[in-house]
Amino acid sequence: MKKTRLLAFLITVCLATTCFLTSTVAKYSTSDAAADQGTVAKWGIVVSADGSLFGKQYAQTANTIVADEDTFATLSVKNTTGNTMAPGTKNETGMTFVVDGTAEVMVDITFTVKSSNGDSSPVDVFLGAGTYTDYTDVSTDKTFEIDEEGYYPVIYTLKQKTDNDATAKTIVTGNLAAIEEYFENLNQSNKNIAVGTDLGKTYGTYELTWEWAFSANDAADTLLGMLSQDSDTETGATDPSYSVTTDFVIEIKVEQVD
Repeated sequence: MKKTRLLAFLITVCLATTCFLTSTVAKYSTSDAAADQGTVAKWGIVVSADGSLFGKQYAQTANTIVADEDTFATLSVKNTTGNTMAPGTKNETGMTFVVDGTAEVMVDITFTVKSSNGDSSPVDVFLGAGTYTDYTDVSTDKTFEIDEEGYYPVIYTLKQKTDNDATAKTIVTGNLAAIEEYFENLNQSNKNIAVGTDLGKTYGTYELTWEWAFSANDAADTLLGMLSQDSDTETGATDPSYSVTTDFVIEIKVEQVD
């Protein structure tokens, strides 16, 4: 009886196993797959600024900024408290602004020229229109005139050098208002710049330098120097308008367009 039960059990197990195997030997099967990979779009934009425009002291040999007085026998201008400028001084290396690279997104580029407090236009050294006392000859009561355009002794030069042309080309010469106007006009074409645009070929490197010509207007230069020393200096003008400081920031902003 035990053998009979064992045999019956083994047969049952074999049948169960056979049924299981039979059910998996063949079957209908359909499959499909889709795969993809992605990488964050490259920003690729390089914006940088370098250099400075004004210094505390200028070498007599070329009236350019120097850092070490001991390097030169004489100086033409020296200020112990901060950056300065004077008739005859200049900076031929100046500041550089670079816009380069290629983005994989559409962008806007904005150039802004403003005062350091950010809510007004840049400030030039200037003497406004009017009739002023001429201090170049104190023995007389001479006066001098400044016309309605005003006197801006510090003349800036903005140059551009692109990847298409390695030679820097002058694009603006004038006061800070002229530099501001140029970039404001340029901003109109800086919208929705196409994906893949090589910005180095379109914008590249901007160079800003300046010069205060010697003896351009002795009377006006002398008065500005006196006003810088003492703001209570009598100008002789009914309503004098002037500035003995310059204050500006050039900002370059590149933003993705939604």
